[in-house]
Amino acid sequence: MTPISVRQILEDYPKAAQAEEVSPWLLNLDENQDGTFQPEELRNHEGRLRCDFRVRGLGAQRWKKLEAILVGRSLVKENPDGCPVKQGPSPGRMPAASAGLYRGNAYDFVFQLGKGIGLQAVLDFLKDAGYPATPQKKFHEAALASGRLIRIETHRGHLQKIHYLDAQGKASILCRLEFWELLRAAGRFEDFFAANPYYEQEREAWGRYHSVVYTYGKTPTLSRAQAAKKGWKGVLLFPDIHGSWERIQALEKMIRSQKLDWLAIEMLPQNLQSELDDFLTAKASSTAWREAKRKLQNYLQPFWAPYFKKISKPEENPYYQLLLLCRRRGLKVVALDAPASYTQAADAKMSSLSIGTRNRIWAEGVPAKGRGIVYGGAFHFSGYPKVRFQDFLEERDRKRSVSLLSF
Repeated sequence: MTPISVRQILEDYPKAAQAEEVSPWLLNLDENQDGTFQPEELRNHEGRLRCDFRVRGLGAQRWKKLEAILVGRSLVKENPDGCPVKQGPSPGRMPAASAGLYRGNAYDFVFQLGKGIGLQAVLDFLKDAGYPATPQKKFHEAALASGRLIRIETHRGHLQKIHYLDAQGKASILCRLEFWELLRAAGRFEDFFAANPYYEQEREAWGRYHSVVYTYGKTPTLSRAQAAKKGWKGVLLFPDIHGSWERIQALEKMIRSQKLDWLAIEMLPQNLQSELDDFLTAKASSTAWREAKRKLQNYLQPFWAPYFKKISKPEENPYYQLLLLCRRRGLKVVALDAPASYTQAADAKMSSLSIGTRNRIWAEGVPAKGRGIVYGGAFHFSGYPKVRFQDFLEERDRKRSVSLLSF
């Protein structure tokens, strides 16, 4: 029996194609991520559509519609009794080996592309595939066999973003899948899209969240008064509400009054740690300090200033001011988060996979010893049990004391 592509199913199921751009449920059933369903991926031992898809978050209506499409193409046998298995929690995006599979949306950022894949490489591929692109003022555009459009957005001659559109110019996940099929047929998919640097962490977070084996415990809480009076041992989780002046002022007060070994923060990615170290320790008159300041401000201002209204100058950025305070106090600061290329491209900022994976990454970066504060968004400490930050941290050292500051 011949396989069927994800695109072919979505062609027969327009309603699903629209939903795929918001929550890619069908792509998530494609376990080996090749854009194609082999018959053995779809069928159980009786040759019928797998009921465990329901456990993976596929509702009864979608399951029946998918069954009808596959029965019509002789890929599975009809199940007259339906599927009695109850629907499980929506899994969200599955772990992705390629940056091109981070999201279901109908576009790709330049930093999702592989090394050496720029404007000319994309244009050459389309030309070789028989779909030459026509240059416009700010983009190049090629029409595929279906009439769908590949629009390559440029800035000063450099590729910025690849848009996948239908014939009317509207965003189309089908166009993206059609382009992927061309890449795979030419054996170029792995060349075109960068590898996901956190694939293993994603697999671990996915496995933990959907496992019936992993459990989680309640994290002891401390009020602000208790933390100020008696202090704490080990690690204190400080839940931020991004944009809250109250939270950041409370943290600054704690830094001034408590003896700390380190502060670990969400607001900077791990790949800026060396610049952060220079900013905290180099002489203010040195080139190293000025360059570190420039890079940190260039990151903090566009990412975090929008949370704080009326903040327009990098010097006034509250997180930059926090770093200045730590410099004056001689306090070590640890950058926790994944690089922007991952946190932005991975999308679905509040999904169990993306939050859990980032929590896993944070746990790797926290100092193994000492008394410190982990400062990050509240949801990292309270959302998605089993993949919270402290779930990963406590697994590394079960004897370590971890407390959550309560507001």
